[in-house]
Amino acid sequence: MKLSERTIDIEKREEGAWVKDPPDWPGLELKVRGIGNRDWLRLQQKLENAVPRKRKIDGVFLNPEDRIRIQRILLRDTALLDWRGIEDDDGNPEPFSKEAADKYLTELRYEPFVYAVMWAANTVADQTKDEIEDDAKN
Repeated sequence: MKLSERTIDIEKREEGAWVKDPPDWPGLELKVRGIGNRDWLRLQQKLENAVPRKRKIDGVFLNPEDRIRIQRILLRDTALLDWRGIEDDDGNPEPFSKEAADKYLTELRYEPFVYAVMWAANTVADQTKDEIEDDAKN
């Protein structure tokens, strides 16, 4: 196998791509940047360094609560760019906004949505250019 055939699409990871139908979310489309984009890495370092040493396990490792909190902030601030297919409680399309993204990515009751965004961001981070283009056509 040629390693060059398995390279990831760095441009999509940085700029974002639409991902359709995350598992258990038919009809949902998310425009996301890939996990590990430049902004993700910078913000992750900043947020992890801001956690007081006394809250870290052995003074080094993030505790699970801080890890989850940081992950949701990273998704909100550096990965999720837009969505289609989300409705409000009355069945009306809910347009993407940073306020709505904050609500859905930080309130614990919306945890399944967090997993959908994480899946989409992982997909963009790991897919090759051809795979992303094929997904967008379907």
